[in-house]
Amino acid sequence: MSNVSVVTTAVETRLTNHLPGHLDSVLSQTLKPEAHIVSIDYARIGCGANANRAIQSVDTEFFFMVADDDIMYPDCLERLMAHSEGADFVYPWCKVTGRGAWNPNSLFNRDRLRKTPYIPGNVLHRTEKFREIGGFTEGIVMEDYDYQLKLMNADGVFRCVPEILWEYRFHGQNISDGHDPKLI
Repeated sequence: MSNVSVVTTAVETRLTNHLPGHLDSVLSQTLKPEAHIVSIDYARIGCGANANRAIQSVDTEFFFMVADDDIMYPDCLERLMAHSEGADFVYPWCKVTGRGAWNPNSLFNRDRLRKTPYIPGNVLHRTEKFREIGGFTEGIVMEDYDYQLKLMNADGVFRCVPEILWEYRFHGQNISDGHDPKLI
């Protein structure tokens, strides 16, 4: 049993041009998830609210949060789960396509995270800890960064897997631009 689910938040405008490739990448995982929950935000309630509703269905120890326009490499779940023991938040590095010099890949640094967002949102979460600290704050921008700060304040255990395990695709329809201008 893999003890991990995949949670994909999606927006209607990307259902035909981005979601199919993403779905294929989930199906190609060497470690098969127990479930793949796809939540399409038809009502435009926002990423945080959409994700929280989808995560209510998770009944595995971990879930990997991933956007509908990103591609997981085949060993993504396997490599993250191999590093999950004792961690509440496990994040891999990524390949960025469709954009110039932005590179979010960096080892975990508590002081840096307090000052600026630098960890993309495609992360393996310990489900119990996620629920314990209230999940994503709804109705705000950068709900993933807000969650990371809440987790840090709750003494959550962060772990970086410095391997490129997914692809961040810029395409002009991204909900966020994916970077902090101070980091470029």
